[in-house]
Amino acid sequence: MIIENYHNEQFKILRRNEHNERAAEHTASNKLAASRLEWPDQWHFLKHLGILPKEADDYTLGQFERGREIEDWWIFQATKITEVVDTQVEVEKDGTIGYIDALIDTKNHSFACGVIPYEIKSVKNSNWKYIKVEPQMGHILQACFYAMCQASEYFAIVYVASDDNRIIEYKHSSSFYKARTMNSSCKHCSNSGENNGMFGKSFSEETKKNWSIKRQLNPIKYWKDKDHSEEYKIQMSN
Repeated sequence: MIIENYHNEQFKILRRNEHNERAAEHTASNKLAASRLEWPDQWHFLKHLGILPKEADDYTLGQFERGREIEDWWIFQATKITEVVDTQVEVEKDGTIGYIDALIDTKNHSFACGVIPYEIKSVKNSNWKYIKVEPQMGHILQACFYAMCQASEYFAIVYVASDDNRIIEYKHSSSFYKARTMNSSCKHCSNSGENNGMFGKSFSEETKKNWSIKRQLNPIKYWKDKDHSEEYKIQMSN
């Protein structure tokens, strides 16, 4: 038996080239991405200082690709059984920006609540047991922000298992999370270096501690493996 690795390696190269092309087409702004509303204070501040994010490895790029495939698949399937009003809707509010995956009319659903934003997420099989209990808070804040932009009373989060396309769908009242979403939305720094407010008041001390100490989760380049306290002090003094 001969194990041929040609396509595997070439697909990795293609995937990275496509990722780099998308990154080159992206224009950075001072706006806060809705997907980062649950970021802890440290990550926001490091990003504001201009410290680059870690380069995505091949595994992560594969996850991104699978996530896009699942989103496209779910929306395509949804158009067969429900009214998909619009997709990839750009919204902005109070310096925060995002893209709604889909606006769906729920008139034929078991819980009908008008046209509401849907946020679609792929999840690994190993994490499915946690998703079955409740959605991730970052996803809730993101989808709630979209509901606020659309003046929707409800929003939906759909999780799709990446191995077999199992689906679990949650609908939430936007009023329940509105205050926390608004509080998170206004916490970022302007390009001028002024602090517009107010980092992290929506995060509990326990949440901030858990995220900060897990350096393997930190997306900021070089911060993962080192203690940059001195580097931080130098940048602040300048």
